[in-house]
Amino acid sequence: MTFRFPSQANLRKTKHNCVGIAGHNPTPSVSQTLEELDFDRGIWACAMYGDFDALEKHIKKGHVNDRDANGYTALHYAIRTGYMRGVKMLVDAGADVNAQTNGGATPLHRAALWGQIDILKLLLSIRNIRIDVKDSDGHNPLHRAAQNNHYEACEILLSRDKQLKYDRDVQGRLPFDLADENDQKLRKLLMVDLPSGYI
Repeated sequence: MTFRFPSQANLRKTKHNCVGIAGHNPTPSVSQTLEELDFDRGIWACAMYGDFDALEKHIKKGHVNDRDANGYTALHYAIRTGYMRGVKMLVDAGADVNAQTNGGATPLHRAALWGQIDILKLLLSIRNIRIDVKDSDGHNPLHRAAQNNHYEACEILLSRDKQLKYDRDVQGRLPFDLADENDQKLRKLLMVDLPSGYI
């Protein structure tokens, strides 16, 4: 099987001289090894690595909304690596577009975080998508786009719901507060009318 990665994937060499995804760590403990085996055999690896034939087999077996140990679905993984074909396959098969990870992140959070514009547009075209969901940090998708300075993603989200820029996270920060201080164009987009006394 040949894997192709889009440029956004965060790749690294593993101790076995294989390509891996950063954050998916070769492990010293048995429980992690079993989790990795489960991941590699499940729908998640197919979605992340772009193995669409295997992804289709998992979908046909009814695994479209299976979750890994951290609550991620295959849709979360396909979005991270930018595989639009995989995202479309999963959405067409009934993937839960509002599924939240153990940390509360939805597929929309992931698309915003990674600046996956075409995927963001696709998700926002789905009738039952919830745009205002907050993760465990209190971040809505606009916070996630702002923290990585994805101007176009912020613009798209605000065109759908201008109130997102008024949401505060658990530390009291607005999306504006997470944007790079040097990105004046983005900060202007995210600026809100605040009452006097705001610091």
